[in-house]
Amino acid sequence: IYGMPVLDAEELERERGVILQEIGQANDTPDDLDDDRLVHLVGLDDADELAPERVRLVRRRGCLREAGFAVAGLGLGGLLYTTVVPLILKIATRPQMMRAGGILAGISLMCLAFQLSAWGIALVMVFLGIGFFLMHNSIQTEVTELLPAARASCFALHAFSFYLGQSVGPVLYGQSLSHFGLQPSVIMGGLVLVAVGFGINFMLVRYPAKNEA
Repeated sequence: IYGMPVLDAEELERERGVILQEIGQANDTPDDLDDDRLVHLVGLDDADELAPERVRLVRRRGCLREAGFAVAGLGLGGLLYTTVVPLILKIATRPQMMRAGGILAGISLMCLAFQLSAWGIALVMVFLGIGFFLMHNSIQTEVTELLPAARASCFALHAFSFYLGQSVGPVLYGQSLSHFGLQPSVIMGGLVLVAVGFGINFMLVRYPAKNEA
């Protein structure tokens, strides 16, 4: 390629860069190859200055085992909630359930901002599941009693809000993760859950459901 070049100087230099890159890739460590795959997997630009930091974040918090424990813990929390909800209904009002659910879910989520083992994540997710279902089921029950004459409209608005939150939430969390990092983002999410619990508690007390048809 250098003895009888048929490319102009610019093309020759570009080809030289490609060859050197291939030689460098041959000397990559397994970790380097894993990082390259992670960069491609999460759609990061190789020229992005934050790419190495984001790769470390994905490597540290993106383990499939941790994800499995998290999902299992959340489901177990919901199962435990179903077993104790008759007792809860005897000792707590719906506003109190909202407040307790917000506190429990918020604190549990904030615990995930710190380094935990897979078993620790699972345990925290159990409490997060209980708190979530305390809030979600209280809201859903309130929707059924809010305005019986327009129950279908109430359910439609409830479903719209629920799925809108599921769509917008990950986008906002992703932006927060990129700008502020893991711990601040998760802690802010936990504070939002606590605020939602207290906010709906206040609204349920001030604006009780109308049970008349």
